[in-house]
Amino acid sequence: METVYFLSVLILSSFAGLIGSLLGLGGGFIIVPGLNLLFNIPIHLAIATSFLGVLVTSNSSSLIYIKNRMTNIRLASILESGAIVGTIIGATISLSINKDLLSIIFSIALFYTAYNMNKKKNQAEHYNNKSILRNELKGEYFETSQNKIIKYSIKNIKK
Repeated sequence: METVYFLSVLILSSFAGLIGSLLGLGGGFIIVPGLNLLFNIPIHLAIATSFLGVLVTSNSSSLIYIKNRMTNIRLASILESGAIVGTIIGATISLSINKDLLSIIFSIALFYTAYNMNKKKNQAEHYNNKSILRNELKGEYFETSQNKIIKYSIKNIKK
């Protein structure tokens, strides 16, 4: 039985790692419900376990993206700064609320993310290039499928 359990968790985590690195989501959105619903692991423990696993896998996939020059290190540094504060606050709050409320918050976050991603893909993108200052979070990467360098700049920054 222990071998079946190990293999089942391994398959779940492999799938989460694949989808998470493919979409840039870290895999926790698959691991937490999987551990909770498939393996009956309490949601608090599932979140904590997932977070540690996602930390390791995110670092692994980040190395591949950095190697292929697909990352904007400056933007990532800004994101990291806020994420550190947010994770400390979020973990503290998570430990102080009951499992039902935590499950509801998790579900709402998943549905909200899915809704907004779907809504955004159906909208035309409009940018105001005057709002972008020179040298502000610009970058480039080599797109292998098009065999060319793609230049970009971060656009929707509130000033």
